[in-house]
Amino acid sequence: MKIDDQKLLSKRDDKEGFAQWLRDKIAEKHLTPGKFARLSGVSKTQVYRYVNAEQMPHFELHIKHMAQVLEVDIDDFYFRIGLKRHTVEEFVEHIRNDTKMHESICPAQIDWWDRGVFSSYYLVKDSNDPNLIIDPALINEIKQSENGNRCFEYKGEQWIDTGIRVHWSQGQMANQQITEIFEWDHWHSTFVINSLIIHIDFISFFRGSPQTAYREYRVFANDVPIGRGGGFEGFLGGNFLRKRNWPMVIEIGDYLLYIAKTLQRWSGGQTKGTIDDLNACLVLKKVSLFPGNID
Repeated sequence: MKIDDQKLLSKRDDKEGFAQWLRDKIAEKHLTPGKFARLSGVSKTQVYRYVNAEQMPHFELHIKHMAQVLEVDIDDFYFRIGLKRHTVEEFVEHIRNDTKMHESICPAQIDWWDRGVFSSYYLVKDSNDPNLIIDPALINEIKQSENGNRCFEYKGEQWIDTGIRVHWSQGQMANQQITEIFEWDHWHSTFVINSLIIHIDFISFFRGSPQTAYREYRVFANDVPIGRGGGFEGFLGGNFLRKRNWPMVIEIGDYLLYIAKTLQRWSGGQTKGTIDDLNACLVLKKVSLFPGNID
């Protein structure tokens, strides 16, 4: 291990040291943690975790915005939390070496498992605003190619399954203590398309009164949110459900991410720590451009 890596690891464990530095910097700007949260775009709950030494930042977009508000050098900020800034090329090399770099860039926050935060996204009314799409993506499987790959039609164009499989691992939030819910779980995957680092989080949990199952995916490209979809189902004198952007189709240049299955069932006694469908997310490419290169 390199010396600088050893220094980074020692700082990564020093939550109290970083928390004191962050509290001092916020005070220097004559801010409260709440106002700092509003200015940086980081949730108030997450900021309080940082200043109370409960957690260290790891989401690049949060780090960038916090550094901007505090007017500190972003490389110094990274060093203080014990992380390096990685290029796409370095990230691809980590993938090839089968390391779990995605743990350090995962943006998941505990409030994603809050019923109010979750449900408010799926209870929007019908709207012509493209950012409030409720209807599912109109994608149809039409045939198989000569080599047996599945083909789809979307927006008048044909797309083919690249055969690339998204590999899932259980995320760090599955081990957090979360109150008022049960069977909460977190799975995620990270890969590269068109030189963009794609990170997908799948979250799930149950709540009672009435018993309701919550399932959703959140998708990021280079730390920027580019898709969110799923919903909830439950029973109260009858079945009820609310879904949005489901199934999901996300365009990434000449590629599509097509997600039509949840890793864990809406109902049926799903066991935490297990997933049903390893091929829930398909990576498609325009037929006219296939075969092509995918990082």
